[in-house]
Amino acid sequence: MGKMSDVLGKENAKKITEKTRGGVQYQEEFLEKLYSQYRWQNLPKGLTSRYFETNLVDNFSMCFAVGKSGGMVDKMVCFVPTEVQLNIYDEPTHVYGTLRDGTEISADDFALCRDRTGRLTSPMIVDWYANQLEEIDKTIASNLKLQRRPYIVTCNEGAKISFDILMSKLDEGVEVIKVKEDMNIKANVDVLSFNAPFVIDKLEEHKRMIRSDCLTALGINNVNVIKRERLVSGEVNANNEDIFLSKNSRTRERLEFCERYKEVFGTRYGEIPTFVDSFAEMTKEGGENG
Repeated sequence: MGKMSDVLGKENAKKITEKTRGGVQYQEEFLEKLYSQYRWQNLPKGLTSRYFETNLVDNFSMCFAVGKSGGMVDKMVCFVPTEVQLNIYDEPTHVYGTLRDGTEISADDFALCRDRTGRLTSPMIVDWYANQLEEIDKTIASNLKLQRRPYIVTCNEGAKISFDILMSKLDEGVEVIKVKEDMNIKANVDVLSFNAPFVIDKLEEHKRMIRSDCLTALGINNVNVIKRERLVSGEVNANNEDIFLSKNSRTRERLEFCERYKEVFGTRYGEIPTFVDSFAEMTKEGGENG
């Protein structure tokens, strides 16, 4: 019996979507774009497109089979497969899973839908780039603090309280600070300068590049106006090709799923599920309204 981690990426997807590392806000942003990229129609009654896509992205695969659910036998159900049996070509021949009501599913006749081709899951891609963006944010925050106070002040124990007050006043923006007459500041303090250059503009540019690379890897168009002005036509075409190939990895798996569903179940349990590209649909509607 083949494990999901071997073929369907279940374990990797689960580990990443726990979001135990930094960059959670970026993870959520990119995942939301993926969740809304496709809109499904003709799904079994009670199954929404949102539920199907979010679970498909998070768990790498979803499966349709006939089983028992809600006291009804011979009903089309959708579930996240937990284990599979494989043939010599690493294609699933039998699936196992558990419905949310606890019903266990074991089926030879099924239609399996993967999120993307290969073993690299969407959450893995998102996690990789989100943590890079998180590190850039930390560096920007650090550089910003150094611009305000590009030095460390050292003093003896007796002057510590006084210098804490002085530093607090400086942080509050006080330009003139009154000190005791007997306080020899120069004798009690040493200043270590960092000479930190201002690099926030370069970091922001690098951040835009990382974000763009992430969207490209996810198959989402991201060549904005600012970026287009710097790219020659050949670079734009190369970027568009990368986006197309990444997106096609996801689209092709969904098309093959629809064909598998039609081959295994036909229309015995309702219409055959279909999907549309939400962005293409929105662009078409915008063109018609314009």
